[in-house]
Amino acid sequence: MTDLSASNLPNISQAITSITMDGEALNVPLKVTYIITIIFNSVTCPVTVVLNVLVIMAVKRKPRLQSYANILLACLAVADALTGLLAQPTFIIWKTFQLLGGINTDNNNNNNNNNNNNK
Repeated sequence: MTDLSASNLPNISQAITSITMDGEALNVPLKVTYIITIIFNSVTCPVTVVLNVLVIMAVKRKPRLQSYANILLACLAVADALTGLLAQPTFIIWKTFQLLGGINTDNNNNNNNNNNNNK
């Protein structure tokens, strides 16, 4: 029976995500997650920008829509548009580099090194 205690969770997750093929360990589920995240953000990024710019333009051009609540909504649309212009593309690039192996965020190696130093 597998021990599902909190102290054993890193070992369980490492066993789940590590698949050995031709002597090389691949994090297949993690890579699939990265690919899905990249695709999802690539699709939603331009939609986010376009729809928020439409909200800003509507509130700015139509005097009937220039109530305090709608101006606050337009300010929120500015923040969302900047997120779609800056944060989402940066996140896509970061995840792409992680997928291609350019950025190593594996904390297991750091934890193992710290544990070996403490012994």
